[in-house]
Amino acid sequence: MGFLDKLRGQTATSVEAPFLDKALGDEEARRLRSELEQDRWQEAFQVVDRARDWDDREFLSWTLTDFPGRPRWIDEMVKTNSNSATAHLLRAAHSLKWAWEARGSGRAESVQDKGWDLFRQRLQEAEADLHRTAELDPADPTPWAYLLISALGLEKGAQNASAILAEARKRDRWHHVALANFQMLCTKKWGGSHELMFDVARQTAREAPEGNGCHTLIAEAHIERWLYMVHWDKDIQAARDYFERKEVAGEIRQAAERYLSSPKLKKTRRLYVDRGIFTFCFADMLDWNAARDQFEAMGPAIPEYPWVLAGDPVAHFTRVRERALKG
Repeated sequence: MGFLDKLRGQTATSVEAPFLDKALGDEEARRLRSELEQDRWQEAFQVVDRARDWDDREFLSWTLTDFPGRPRWIDEMVKTNSNSATAHLLRAAHSLKWAWEARGSGRAESVQDKGWDLFRQRLQEAEADLHRTAELDPADPTPWAYLLISALGLEKGAQNASAILAEARKRDRWHHVALANFQMLCTKKWGGSHELMFDVARQTAREAPEGNGCHTLIAEAHIERWLYMVHWDKDIQAARDYFERKEVAGEIRQAAERYLSSPKLKKTRRLYVDRGIFTFCFADMLDWNAARDQFEAMGPAIPEYPWVLAGDPVAHFTRVRERALKG
């Protein structure tokens, strides 16, 4: 029995309420995060250290370090494992988030001088750890995927970013996060252009294997284009109509068919997040059947992205789910 079948058979009060989930829908990550909240880092370290599936290694290193401030266990772990690629990778992943915490989520003109200084300092510290990770574990594409984040923040430019992406792809040609980070660097809001962003997404979609998560780049590119209409163009009517455009909806559906509907679907830990990204688009496309199909494969856990882009993520997720259930 699917999630929605169970939902229809329950009363409204018995349905588990949606909740924001830093573990991105992953039960093991949620359990390990509970340990880390108590500064018990040893098991989480071992789990990441043993992960040689690159999708798992990236997902775990990201979700297990998504904490505000600088948790005590981070530096203790590196001190105890000074020659471990995993220790440096985990500290780097946290430093990247810590850098954006200093910068804030607003536009560049809203950032204070002190915020910029801390932002750059923490990105540089992350880069040092990422280069150390790459030195200690030359086969791992994860540090190269994360170096694209620091390259974006430090404004290193397209040529430098292309070289970093090439290093990631030498190790894993279809590394979803590396390609997604590169695509973000190509967006207009980060100094690229809408055309360049869509070129990255479409070339990736043309070449990526069926069932591969990289097809999500198409949906992410359209979300970025919509977001630019809202916050930069200030064209609210165009934004309201954007996902209902025939060419936009068609391209997103085609990407979903190549990925989520494929019998070759690759079930990585990021699949849960990818389902949410497509569902966010389906809702704005008014394709409630497609949204319902994805909710049936999901649960009440809410990764903040992309739902936060429409305001309160829990409220928006809840509205979309309730509307999808009506058929």
